[in-house]
Amino acid sequence: MPDGADAVVMDLRGFSAQRMGCDFELRELAARLRGEQVVLVVDGSTDRALLDATLGSMWRPTAVEVPHERTRQADAAFEALLRAAG
Repeated sequence: MPDGADAVVMDLRGFSAQRMGCDFELRELAARLRGEQVVLVVDGSTDRALLDATLGSMWRPTAVEVPHERTRQADAAFEALLRAAG
């Protein structure tokens, strides 16, 4: 993650105890950015209790729920973000 990032969008759809690969990145974001600078994309497959436990009570990023029927639009938005980031 660039130290000069103004904001970060992170896809946590499917985050669960079996898919905790984002744990390190979440901790790095918490150490470097204020919660209001981070947007987490979640859906029904996101284990919200585990996510809350991972984040702790002192750092609260914005979570945006993507309904299942909007998954293709969310995927397209992430692809556009990745292209824009170079």
